[in-house]
Amino acid sequence: MKFQKLSVEKTKTILLNFLVLLSIFLTWQVWTFEPDYNSSEEPDANVKVGEILDNYAEVIKPHQLVFHDGNNHYTAYNQSIINPIYSDLVNFMTVEEIESISVSKAEKLLSDRKGMEFIFPTMITEDVLSKLFDFNTQDTDIPDITDKIIVLEPSANEKVNDTTDVLLVYSAKKEIFQATVKTSLLKQWFLHQPDGFIEASLVSNNLNSAFFEGIYAPINQMTDVNKIKGVTIKTIKANEYKEALFPDPELVETNDIAFSIEQSYTDGTRNLKVRNDEITFTNPKQAENRYVPNEQPIIRAFDFVNNHGGFKLPPQSEEYMLFHWNRPEKTDQVIFRSQITGIPIMENYTIEVDEQNNDVLRYVRSLKYFFVVPPQAVEVQLESAQQIAEQLEKRNIKLSSVKRIVVGYETSIDQEIENNTEYILEPGWYVQVNDSWVKLFQNNNEGVGKNGLEQG
Repeated sequence: MKFQKLSVEKTKTILLNFLVLLSIFLTWQVWTFEPDYNSSEEPDANVKVGEILDNYAEVIKPHQLVFHDGNNHYTAYNQSIINPIYSDLVNFMTVEEIESISVSKAEKLLSDRKGMEFIFPTMITEDVLSKLFDFNTQDTDIPDITDKIIVLEPSANEKVNDTTDVLLVYSAKKEIFQATVKTSLLKQWFLHQPDGFIEASLVSNNLNSAFFEGIYAPINQMTDVNKIKGVTIKTIKANEYKEALFPDPELVETNDIAFSIEQSYTDGTRNLKVRNDEITFTNPKQAENRYVPNEQPIIRAFDFVNNHGGFKLPPQSEEYMLFHWNRPEKTDQVIFRSQITGIPIMENYTIEVDEQNNDVLRYVRSLKYFFVVPPQAVEVQLESAQQIAEQLEKRNIKLSSVKRIVVGYETSIDQEIENNTEYILEPGWYVQVNDSWVKLFQNNNEGVGKNGLEQG
């Protein structure tokens, strides 16, 4: 009897020790567990919400052209004018040679010949240039960053050889590269003043160099950009993006909280939040031991959007254009802005992609989109270059702090339509000061608008 009792006690002790060891082991497993973020890390690219684009140039394109003819300058903002010329540039320009040159040499080249200048809303990187144009040179010869491209009229010798010079400008670092390009089509631009361009001048002549600081605007008040009425705003269902953004939608759980204005989806690793008709998709990755600069940040952002939902949401008439690229604190931020007839909408109708260590971390986009059928165009006048200069001075904005100036749309409810079902797109001048966009002229009350843009 005594032996049996000892045996039971011994069994209990062994079992207790086993449970203690098992508890320690499981606790260690929990603390040391690292989820495999890399398995199936990309959502199924075959799931489609909107229209897939075939060409980077459909989104990465200039917002303004300036035609230089000696001391005379002409400009265009309308995409119906810009797109055919830009298409020729993308399709028929092959770079044969490229080298860095001085500002004085570039100024001499442009003073001696006519030039067509393409001005982009933001900096474009080497990988973008190599996707847009054919380079028969070493990759190391391509400039790291460009924000203006100036195609020069072919010289007499170049006309024979079907070549011409192109200037690639990076304003922030005051760098200019001269490229020799092979083309037989671009020379037609210089036979006469291009159709649809309007006379322009520098907003200020007090500049160190027009290549880097020059901002061109119409000499006279401009009527080329219309106010648009009859616009409706539609909203796409967030559930469609759940199908496009998660690798396996069947594993996704919905976290709907009663009376909450936010919806949340997760597969245990990735998260999709829906709030105020905007989605935020986070795609966490394992931490790197060291910072790795992102390669091809703009191209990666384009491909991610294009393959996981698409840019265009048919049926509609709005499109998107690359509008901003920046690299704050080791993270690349790429923003595509909604546009109508080539004019950007300056409120929060954007697509934002954040990248780190060559991975997409965050994807934010509005679920709202504009539907314009049929468009009702109303002619308006936009201020001249002199009026812009006077308004900058009135607002105490130094021209040296202005990076860009664009024509942009502001939205408002059409009060003449019952039930507030239609909107108006009103064009106006916007200037980029540091990384903020400021509306220069405001017809209504001054102050800060609901879109966060400073007005006045």
